Amino acid sequence: MPLVPGARLGNYEILSEIGSGGMGEVYEAKDLKLGRTVAIKVLPDDMSSDSERLRRFEQEARAASALNHPNIVTVHEIGEHEGTPYIAMEYVDGATLREMLAGGGLPDDALIRYVTQLAEGLAKAHQLGIVHRDLKPENIVVSVDGYVKILDFGLAKLLPEGPLSEEDSTMGRTTPGAILGTLSYLSPEQAKGQPVDHRSDQFAFGAIVYEMSTGRKAFERATAVETISAILRDEPVPATMPAGLESVARRCLSKARQDRYGSTTEILGHLNASRTEPTSRTKTLRSIAVLPLVNMSSDAEQEFFADGMTEALITDLAKLKGLKVISRSSAMRFKGTKKPLPEVASELGVEAILEGSVLRAGERVRISAQLVDAKADEHIWAERYERNLRDVLQLQNEVARAIAAEIHVTLTPQDEVRLRTAGEIDPAAFEAYLQGRYFWNKRTEDGLKRALEFFRRAVDIDPVYARAYAGLADVYNLLAILALRPADEAFPMAKAAAKRAIEIDDALGEAHTSLALASIVYDWNWDTAEREFRRAIEQSPDYATAHHFYGGYVLSPLGRHEQALEALLHAQELDPLAPVLRADAACVLLYGGQASEAIDQCLETLARFPEFPISYFYLVDALVREERYDEAIDAARDAVELTEKDPSFVARLGYALASAGLTKDAQTILADLEAAESSQAPAYPIALTYVRLGDTEKALEWLEKAVEGHAWEVLWMNVDVRVDPLRDERRFQDLLSRMNFPD
Repeated sequence: MPLVPGARLGNYEILSEIGSGGMGEVYEAKDLKLGRTVAIKVLPDDMSSDSERLRRFEQEARAASALNHPNIVTVHEIGEHEGTPYIAMEYVDGATLREMLAGGGLPDDALIRYVTQLAEGLAKAHQLGIVHRDLKPENIVVSVDGYVKILDFGLAKLLPEGPLSEEDSTMGRTTPGAILGTLSYLSPEQAKGQPVDHRSDQFAFGAIVYEMSTGRKAFERATAVETISAILRDEPVPATMPAGLESVARRCLSKARQDRYGSTTEILGHLNASRTEPTSRTKTLRSIAVLPLVNMSSDAEQEFFADGMTEALITDLAKLKGLKVISRSSAMRFKGTKKPLPEVASELGVEAILEGSVLRAGERVRISAQLVDAKADEHIWAERYERNLRDVLQLQNEVARAIAAEIHVTLTPQDEVRLRTAGEIDPAAFEAYLQGRYFWNKRTEDGLKRALEFFRRAVDIDPVYARAYAGLADVYNLLAILALRPADEAFPMAKAAAKRAIEIDDALGEAHTSLALASIVYDWNWDTAEREFRRAIEQSPDYATAHHFYGGYVLSPLGRHEQALEALLHAQELDPLAPVLRADAACVLLYGGQASEAIDQCLETLARFPEFPISYFYLVDALVREERYDEAIDAARDAVELTEKDPSFVARLGYALASAGLTKDAQTILADLEAAESSQAPAYPIALTYVRLGDTEKALEWLEKAVEGHAWEVLWMNVDVRVDPLRDERRFQDLLSRMNFPD
């Protein structure tokens, strides 16, 4: 009796029936333990007592469980529940090849792609000594994301070690003389009830390739006897097939198995050597965006893992020379997007899109990925990778290598070495690292505290985990810059963590960036900062943050504004949807003496990102510079409201009021700010407000506090015209000297 929705089978809850056949019934079910959707195959009650069918059912499970390949359905578990044997396997959302062929043959690009995947899966089974024996379109599913999956190894046979001899008379048949398989796809030896080997599957493969191309079966007559007769004697009706496929199909359909391929791997070599690729496969694509990988686990807490794997792929690809890779912050804006890929690519300014999913199940991780030529809206490549979590670095590198090959990016010898020498990683350390990055990217006080915990856990587990040390450096830097930890405490810790990361892996661009940032904001060591930023860019040319900080925090403060703007614009190309890059471009324009252009840049950024307040910093300053005081005051008030009276923006309002001559209002704001805790008082804009009020003593007092606290704004003190009234003061000159500004 068929199982009904809601029925339990071990750890599985039946959802619906998918189909049934001679070897059992198949249901869609929910794995109550891991929360995933699976397919459950069970023997009907009237078959469970049939010892031969039960033996074959168990044989299918044993054969299929030995297979682990993207083009073969994965078996999760073999079990029995109240006398009912079952197999829990991967659930594939898609259509059978039979359903796809209902309208005729397939288009050439899909045909070649699916034939190649089918050959890859079959070759893997044959390498493990497993012959399917019932390969047909009904046993082949194409998933919604374009993966071919071979299923139903119910007639599979395990080959003996060594070459098959004709004396192995029991091979390929359950009962002497019995014919197993499906008419129209039987090899001649199966039709005769003779032994089978991998070449028997090749015959079925050839028949399927013929049918995929032409839309009609190679062998099908009115009766079963006539069909078998045709298999034994006739050739398929001649058909027009794509270059390379016809010769493969006809060799596979040779009547004598010795005339077929010695191994199925040879078929792959033939296909790769002679197939005609879609036009997009021959193009060199120079830019790519990795969209957020979809978390295929029903556990929402695993979202960090999907986001972390996305960031890891971006980081690996960003190291490849000659390829522009969009940064994480811009790519993550399309998480869960329903936009057409050409539209996404247009917004990001790329030619190719990588999308896919990630599934974490215990100590196994699987990435499914597909590459799309965005302009042509054509799929270039699709693949699935599965590894133990300990080998996840190798998995990431395999994906990067495959993408580089598909878009014809030439790998340098250094790239080749790096992508082929990935080691193992402790799964617990890796998971802690991904958790750390997940919380660090939130950029909130609580998020940074959580990130710190996870990064510390990662290095405790693995003391030579370079990326985790780089993560620690990033957290400490941000805690200091956001005044969430004292600068004298956090910056030295950031430097120590970054140096440790570099000791372990000198090619880690993120670590060099973190060291450079701490060196400039805390030590005011301009030479070290410039050297480390250059090293970071050399190692990770597409790391937008390195270009951003180098331009904004070194080049612009040193008066090299044109170079700084170039660096910021390049960072924008890599991270086109990051508003901070556009805001900081306005900062460079402002300090470079282009106040009008800075205003335009700020207004453009606010129009596109109205909830991003940093642009108001520079808009207020630029409007004051242009003596547009009423507009400056209005902009400052908008920022205060938007940020719920953040002290930094309240101070900008005081500066705008003082600049407009509204002295009393400005003094009221200053009094309120000075009454607050010193750690919350934005020293640099307070100093600027006192400059506008003509109070040199108070201005210098607060400027000294800003320098002592390593406020990020003091970096521009040497090029900031707003402090020009103080330049002749000895105390001001002492501050410049303390900050090591070059002469």
